[in-house]
Amino acid sequence: SGAVTSDTMVWREGMATWQRYQEVGPAVDSTPPISVPPQIAVPPASHEAACVECGKVFPKENMIPHGQVFVCANCKPIFVQKLAEGVAIRQSPGITQFVTEEELLARDYQVEISRSLNRSWELFQKNAGTCILVALMVAGIMLAGGVVSNLIGIVIPFGNVILPMLYTAPLLGGAIVFFVKAHRQEKVSAGDALVGFTRYGPMLLLGVTETVATYIFLIPALIAGVGMIFLGRAQQNELTPAMLPVFFLCIFLFMAGAIYVSTILSFASQLILDKRYACLAAIRLSWRMVHRRWWMTFWFMFVGGLVVLAGALLCGVGLIVSFPVYLGMRAALYDDNFRDLIPAES
Repeated sequence: SGAVTSDTMVWREGMATWQRYQEVGPAVDSTPPISVPPQIAVPPASHEAACVECGKVFPKENMIPHGQVFVCANCKPIFVQKLAEGVAIRQSPGITQFVTEEELLARDYQVEISRSLNRSWELFQKNAGTCILVALMVAGIMLAGGVVSNLIGIVIPFGNVILPMLYTAPLLGGAIVFFVKAHRQEKVSAGDALVGFTRYGPMLLLGVTETVATYIFLIPALIAGVGMIFLGRAQQNELTPAMLPVFFLCIFLFMAGAIYVSTILSFASQLILDKRYACLAAIRLSWRMVHRRWWMTFWFMFVGGLVVLAGALLCGVGLIVSFPVYLGMRAALYDDNFRDLIPAES
């Protein structure tokens, strides 16, 4: 049958004669091997925590808390030594084992606005200079791109729509991933905020997809607009009261569509840059995650928008604080939910 058993006669160089396998080799078990599926670590229960040093899970009552992390008894000496030497301590437990998409979606989707805001504010306080520099750099490029786009739009139809697709997604995605790495206590510099351009292909595709998906909701407005033009001509270009509800309904549909699309794609850029996902795979996973708590995710983004607006109302100067805090909030939300997701590429 081709199977080697303990009674099979074998020979190799250096042997004088053929001998039974059990006499020259390890013991053979004739029973077929049992395939055991790989074991995936179960997330710690509420009364347990993963040690920030070794990653093993223990009851919290048997561990030493330090800020947001816990240390087991065995790792206490090296942890205390790191503190004495001034080594930066990670603010969340290390990943004991990665999880798959299905395992990720099977557990709770955490949308905690206060926690994300607190994490972002703490990060800003510790790294205010770098956070402000990143925010100014991204905002400056976005502003310059907007001016150029509008000027091109005067000459080339839809130029002000097409050009932003070339830089918006890589810029914002890279800025958020910068804050993701900062939350994880990784070594970062302001240049890391441009990481979105290192995967320009999928990030460009994401920007195009988001723009096209958004403007699909503008189709009813265009149809209604054409109808209103012809109706207006028939009535000597007068905008009658009957036209106003149609006009405002079209505007509402477009705005609602834009909000829906941007909320659904909340995590797509981070998945592309942090987990090396392909564009369509990132969109799909972001959609599946957000749809579990769409309204809560929308509310999170709305509060983040209010933070930015509050900074803008302070003569615009407050944006140097509110904009990086907003980016840090989004990074914290992503990190809380996707940190231990297995990367798509090694």
